Amino acid sequence: MLVVGVSGSPRVESNSDILLRGVLEGAAAAGASVELVRLRQLRFSHCLACGWCHETGECRLADGMQGLYARVEACDMLVVASPVQFGTVSALTKAFVERFQCFWAAKYVVGRPRIPASSGKGLACILVSALDR
Repeated sequence: MLVVGVSGSPRVESNSDILLRGVLEGAAAAGASVELVRLRQLRFSHCLACGWCHETGECRLADGMQGLYARVEACDMLVVASPVQFGTVSALTKAFVERFQCFWAAKYVVGRPRIPASSGKGLACILVSALDR
């Protein structure tokens, strides 16, 4: 089993990172292979809404997301961790999620799902919010 953890925190050693690392350590202790991706270390753009993926099912932007698409397709479980900023996920996490428009288009527009419904993949989200009061 492969578990891929994606940290959407812009801060090093953030609460999101700490909790995600705990989940990955637990998965590894249970026998899973684990990978950690820190979005802050990737160079990638937000979705440009260019429509290319609605014709091909692929994203035309050649950046750090291309390798991440392959990791998501290969994993059995995806765990996304993000701080809550201004009532929503971080800008990094939002850009990451929006870039999966090509997966949606591949399935619903092009008719060639990149991840079959029968794959049994799991998804978990860790959302961290803290106030000092």
